[in-house]
Amino acid sequence: MVPLSALSHHERGMGAGLPLRPLTLAPLPTQPRISFVVTCYNYGRFLDECLESCLNQTLPVHEVVAVDDGSTDDTAERLALWQQRDHRIVVVKQANAGISAATQVGLTRCTGEVILLLDADDRCHPQRVAQVIEAMRTPLVAGLPGWIHHRLQKFSQVQADLGFTPTYLGDAPRGFFGDVVAMTAASSVSTPTSGLAFRRELLQRLLPLDIHRDTAQDIQFWHLLPLSAIGAWIEQPLSDYRVHSRSDSGGAGADQLTTPLKIKRQRIRCERCHAQITSWMHTHAPAALAGYPPLETSLEYLGLSFLDTWYGDGAYDRTRLQQVLNHPYFAAQHWQQRWFWQAARFLPLPCFRFFSQQVFGSGLFKRLIRRLLGRR
Repeated sequence: MVPLSALSHHERGMGAGLPLRPLTLAPLPTQPRISFVVTCYNYGRFLDECLESCLNQTLPVHEVVAVDDGSTDDTAERLALWQQRDHRIVVVKQANAGISAATQVGLTRCTGEVILLLDADDRCHPQRVAQVIEAMRTPLVAGLPGWIHHRLQKFSQVQADLGFTPTYLGDAPRGFFGDVVAMTAASSVSTPTSGLAFRRELLQRLLPLDIHRDTAQDIQFWHLLPLSAIGAWIEQPLSDYRVHSRSDSGGAGADQLTTPLKIKRQRIRCERCHAQITSWMHTHAPAALAGYPPLETSLEYLGLSFLDTWYGDGAYDRTRLQQVLNHPYFAAQHWQQRWFWQAARFLPLPCFRFFSQQVFGSGLFKRLIRRLLGRR
């Protein structure tokens, strides 16, 4: 997907005046209890690397909660062996319910004061826990951080260095910008799950997750974490993010907008995310609801609605596209995203789909550009 939710800066007071305040946190204990939550569906072949990286940290790890989401490969057998080998491995088995449901189960089972997330096909650097704890102990202007996100090194089966993720326009999101999320119905965070960590106190504001199969747990965290607490950013890569098969170029995003079904799925995600934030505000910040924009005016929803109609019915809604281009937050988007929507003004649908895949997806043109930039 070409994200529609990146804002250029995160501490400019765009939502100043909204009655949203971050959770106030006491300092961490001297030796906080550390939990990893690992979710796995048919990634048994990667589990040894993943779990070993969790346990081989420079600071003690108290538990690794591994959720087997109804895998049909050798995940169960591998987890059983790890559980016999190390008492810190806590295995949870469930019928296949999707990544968000598996993540929620893992979060409810862990006992740590600091929780780090890791996908089963990724791996941690040995200093990840230590760097996260240090960042959580370091006050920012607004107070102590309740959540941390950090850079990841991308790699694949055939290439050890595919560059870094995420890439932010300007400064990475940090501080408290829940007011911006509330005012724009969008989050500037795009750090993958394996780059997220947070304090246990935040669970009361994060759970329950939306466990619908069309939802993504990372997108939920991108919105709920900034709404809940102060965040800190670590520039150093502390996890390795595995890039699979045809997305080895590191450009899988636009592939989510290449078919009517995928666009419809993204639209459903957008609708459910908006409903989730509305529900969150009803519970935790009812006074801020008045400033939360209706779904129909959000930049992401406008764009997805336009594509859904164009790709699905062949109907070109020029008025809806103009609403995207004239949106007050359109100019703050990454230049690639602005190109994406400007191209929709003059390219016929087949050309537009080819263009978007080549420039933003994993096509030949994208691979050549990455090589020229030295990003492989």
